[in-house]
Amino acid sequence: MTFREDADISGRRRATTGGRGGRIAAGGGLGSLLLVGLFLLMGGNPGDIGQVLGGGGGQAQLPGGQTSELEHCQTPEDGNIHADCRVDYAAGSVDQMWETMLPEQAGIDYVAPGRVVFQDTVQSGCGAATSSTGPFYCPADQSAYFDVSFFDQLDRLGGDTDEASALIELTMVEPDDGWGLGLLRSAAGEWRLPTVDAPAGSRLRVRVRARDVMLATQKPEGISALNVVPARIAAIADGDGPQVLVRLDHGGEELIARVTRRSVETLGLAPGREVFAVVKAVTFDPEATAAAPARR
Repeated sequence: MTFREDADISGRRRATTGGRGGRIAAGGGLGSLLLVGLFLLMGGNPGDIGQVLGGGGGQAQLPGGQTSELEHCQTPEDGNIHADCRVDYAAGSVDQMWETMLPEQAGIDYVAPGRVVFQDTVQSGCGAATSSTGPFYCPADQSAYFDVSFFDQLDRLGGDTDEASALIELTMVEPDDGWGLGLLRSAAGEWRLPTVDAPAGSRLRVRVRARDVMLATQKPEGISALNVVPARIAAIADGDGPQVLVRLDHGGEELIARVTRRSVETLGLAPGREVFAVVKAVTFDPEATAAAPARR
């Protein structure tokens, strides 16, 4: 996940130190997301979700010590650099989604649980936990726990490059063009994706993987790829190995392309250059498409 320069991070909460290297951000929503998904998957009644989330009461007191801010999490770019900022921002985005969807679809108010970001070990209301526990939810303190050392492991394994992706916001124009594809529009171009269940005019967030994005210095013609959109190179991330990540500005939306160093050199790719991003429609996963949160 990457965050655009204009991303709304206003949902970020105050933080309390908890556990070794841990931070507790009161009000995160990922715990409720996991609970609601598990509850419905097991056949629960949507009308009873309010009881699962703890009703309409206030935020539970979280374990930990002195209140403090995540002082290094100030801009959207911090979410692209720091793992704890990334979790904090992502949870805020999920909060916004559930604050809209849960009342509309289940008729109940969304109650956000606590959010604990730690590294290696932490003391929760359910006892001590380590990074080997994985993400978990503790009913005793109504908090979800996330160990950011997981992101360090991804970086060491090369996952940061291989699985890099971006979320772009598109508006549905035509749900089905007769070929099993939907026509959507961004601020800077048209997109065609496999049909998703969304009415015309709805706003969607779509995941575009860096490995699925090709770059062209001229608009290609006579190709099977249906998505050819204009973009400007914002930055090129340097690193070891034959691959690099190219960050693109697509009408205010961020795209990421994974290309070889050879392509960067031979095509003369550099920040500020205008290019075309080419993405095959069949590379999109409908399961990675969701309704965009309501604008505030």
